[in-house]
Parts: sequence; C-alpha cells; structure tokens
Amino acid sequence: MKFTTNIQLGVLIANKRKKLGLTQTQLSEMCGINQKDISLIESGKSRPDIERLLPILSKLKLEMQLVDKETDKPTYTTSW
Repeated sequence: MKFTTNIQLGVLIANKRKKLGLTQTQLSEMCGINQKDISLIESGKSRPDIERLLPILSKLKLEMQLVDKETDKPTYTTSW
C-alpha cells in the first residue's frame, strides 16, 4: 500500500495493531514509545520519525519500501 498522508499511515498502523489484538499501550511498551505518540500517529496528527517508525513496523510485522519517484520502482525494502 502506498501512502502519501499522515492519515493513511496512521490508519495502516491502527488497523494492523488491532488485527494483532494489541492495544496502543501494549504496542507503545513493545516499541519503547509513549502511548500518546502512538495515538497521534494513528490519528494522523503526527508522522513518526524513522527512529519511531522502524520499531512500530517491526512489532506489527510490516515492511517498508523506498520507491524511486521517477521510475515508481522499489529501490530498498526493510523487512524483519
């Protein structure tokens, strides 16, 4: 899924967290991130920096691709 807005990223994270049966508090403890930050990310009010995003993706078993805007092809994929 491509996302271009904070809201799209937040919805993806919230949906995956809920699918795994985790609360925001549980996810925040697993990632070492404040629960309020998880809430802000999921609501689209904040886009996490890479130091916060990578642990979230890891715990939710998601991967991230960096895509070349000119070719629209992946150039790098993170995976755990």
